[in-house]
Amino acid sequence: MHEEPKSDSDFAMTAEGGPAMPPVAVRRAVKLLWCSLAIAIVTMFVNETVRQSEPHPPGLAPVFIGLSVLVAVFSAMVIGIARGRNWVRFLMLFVVAGGGIYLVIRPGYWLSMTAWRSAEYLLQFILHGTAVYLTFSKNARPWYRRLRT
Repeated sequence: MHEEPKSDSDFAMTAEGGPAMPPVAVRRAVKLLWCSLAIAIVTMFVNETVRQSEPHPPGLAPVFIGLSVLVAVFSAMVIGIARGRNWVRFLMLFVVAGGGIYLVIRPGYWLSMTAWRSAEYLLQFILHGTAVYLTFSKNARPWYRRLRT
């Protein structure tokens, strides 16, 4: 049975001197981002199926198309982070920072939501912020700065 390394010092190194597999911080960040995506999908389905009294767009096709595009883009970003694509972690930083700035300059938007929806947004922001922090941590940097062959 394959045992996963418990610390970054347990990793094999590549010929270029970088880690051969993602450091612990990167793996944790990726797990947080996948968890965030799962929460988003569940809450979107709940929001669309529970809101029976509110008007829906003609059919649910636009909702599912939009959801599929968002899931695909976010999944591609998570995979890019896991594979050590430096530009993707900067893109995620930009997205999370933009969300934080919007939270500060438009508090009325967040405060007008139901408590459940506000809690979900706050949880998503915490998960994303923590993941970004982990990808920029000291232990994760070599994963993004190693030479590509």
